[in-house]
Amino acid sequence: MSDVDPLKLDRTLRETADAWQYWRAALRSDPSDSGDPFERTRWATGHQTFSELCELSDDVPIAGRLRAWVYRLAEQRINGAHIWQLAVLRRFTAEPSSQLDGDPLSVAALMSGLVADEARRGHYAEALAERGAPLTLRHIVLWQRRQELAERMGLSGPDEVESPSSELCAIAEELLSQSDAIYDGIGIRNLGAFVCHGLGHNSPAVWPALISSRSLSSWFADTDLFASLSPELENLPAPHAPASFLRALYAVGHAWERAAGPTDQPFVVARDPYNLRAHQSGFLFGALPLQASFAKRFLDVDRSRFEDHRRALSRSVLLHVRSLAMRVLLRQALLSGEKEAAERFLELSNRAFGDPLLPNLFGVIFRARLEDPQRLAGALLALAQNATLTEEHNNDWFRNPTAAEQLRCENQLPPHVVADQASLRLGLSELMTLVEHAAV
Repeated sequence: MSDVDPLKLDRTLRETADAWQYWRAALRSDPSDSGDPFERTRWATGHQTFSELCELSDDVPIAGRLRAWVYRLAEQRINGAHIWQLAVLRRFTAEPSSQLDGDPLSVAALMSGLVADEARRGHYAEALAERGAPLTLRHIVLWQRRQELAERMGLSGPDEVESPSSELCAIAEELLSQSDAIYDGIGIRNLGAFVCHGLGHNSPAVWPALISSRSLSSWFADTDLFASLSPELENLPAPHAPASFLRALYAVGHAWERAAGPTDQPFVVARDPYNLRAHQSGFLFGALPLQASFAKRFLDVDRSRFEDHRRALSRSVLLHVRSLAMRVLLRQALLSGEKEAAERFLELSNRAFGDPLLPNLFGVIFRARLEDPQRLAGALLALAQNATLTEEHNNDWFRNPTAAEQLRCENQLPPHVVADQASLRLGLSELMTLVEHAAV
C-alpha cells in the first residue's frame, strides 16, 4: 500500500522543477552559482517514492505523470555532479589548439566557430577532434549511469519512461533509409559541407538584421496566437545564417507552448518532463519560413525565387532531422554499452560523410541528449499537424484567426506524452515531400 499523497507530491515536484530549471540555466552561464536544486526536496526524487508510485492504483489519474516527473528529476539529481562536470568541460574549459591561433577556446566556442567562421571551418573541425576524447569518455559514462539507474528503478531501460514511442528507433532507421538518395544527391562529403548546407546560406530571402523578441514577434502581429501571452524567450541564436532564424522560431514555438498551456491542472499534468508537445510546437513554428505565403509576406521571396529559397531551407531541415534520427539511434547504442556506441557512431558518420568521423567525436558531434526522442517525434508530429492545418485553414494558417483559436484551445489540454503512431507515419511522409527537391 502506497503512502504517497499525490497532491502534496505534485506541489513538491513543481518546487523542485523550478529549482532544477534555475540550475540548468546556471550551467550555461555560471556553474559556480548552480547550487543543489534538490537539497530541500530530496525525498521526492528517490527510489522509494518512485516504487510507491508504481504501486498506486490506476484509479489515481495522475500516477503515471507523477512517475515520469519523479524519474526525470531523480536522474538529474543522481547524475547531477557528472552533468555539471560535462558542462564545465564543454563550456568553461579553454585550451589552446594547434589548429588555431589566438586565445585558448572552449569546446563550445569551437562549435560556434565551426558554424560562424566559414574560412576556418576545417581548422575548427580538426580542433574539435583534438579536444573530443575527454568529453566523449564522460558522455559514455553518463549514459551508462542512466542505464544503471533505470535498472535500479526496476526498469529494463530509460526508454520505458522517457521514450514517446516504442517504434521511434525503427522510424529513425526508415527516415534515414528513405532520405539517403536525396541526401547523397546534395554531395556532402565532410563535416564542413554538412555545416554549410545546414545553415541554408543559399536562400535568397531578406532576413532581419537582428534576432530579438521584437523582430520575431513582428511576424505574428496580425494573429491572436500570442494574445495576452508573454512567452519567455531564452538563448536566442546569433543571426549567422538563415538556419539561425529557423532555430529562433523553434524557440518561439517552444516558449509559446509553455505560455499557452493549461493553468487549471496539477503541475505534473500541465507539464511534460520531456517536452514532447513543446518540441512539436517548436518545429511547427520553425518550419514556417518554408511556407510560400510566409516567405512572400515577411521575407521578400517572390514566386520567381521561391524554389531556390525552399531548396536551401529544405536542405537545412533535412540535415537537422537526419541528425536527430542519428542521435536517437546513438542514444540506443549508448544504453547498450561503449563498444556498441563506438561502432554505431562509425557506421552513422560514414553514412553521413562517406568516411567515418573519429570515435572521440561522438561526445561532440551528433551528441545524444535526453530529449532527442521528443525532438524527433515532435518534428514528425509537427509536419503532420502542419498538413492538417493547411488542409483546414490554407497555407497561411499562421494568420488565420480560426486556426489561432483552434491552436490555443488545443494547447489548453494536458500535453500528450505519447506520440500517435499514425501521425508519426504521416509526418515522415510529409517530410519526404518537403525535402524531395533538396538535392536538385
